[in-house]
Amino acid sequence: MVPEEEFHKSRRMFVFHTGRVFVAEKKSPLSHKEWFESLEWDSEKVIENNVRGFVSWKGDVYFYKGTDFHVDKESEWEFFEFLPVLAEKINISKKARIYGGLEKANIGWQWNPLKKYGLFGDFV
Repeated sequence: MVPEEEFHKSRRMFVFHTGRVFVAEKKSPLSHKEWFESLEWDSEKVIENNVRGFVSWKGDVYFYKGTDFHVDKESEWEFFEFLPVLAEKINISKKARIYGGLEKANIGWQWNPLKKYGLFGDFV
């Protein structure tokens, strides 16, 4: 089990918003919601309507949408469309794994991905 703030600091958040890729600072202790609020965005709308995710401490990429952390065809299309831009902003290894959606669990426990897409190098 990992404390929430420690988990937040261990990963690098991103979001696709207004046609752009935004990446949080390294080791940010914020949640996505807190980050969006610090940018003075409507956090609830961004969470529900925009693809967001993170690069884990292992270097793997996770993306999802909504408070239920789902993926659908639209979010998959958007993620892979923006992936080259994300790669320019964050150094992602070609061996990094890409995952979509998360199965919610208790805070501090590992949340398992819903879908596995393959290696980053297969898509860029």
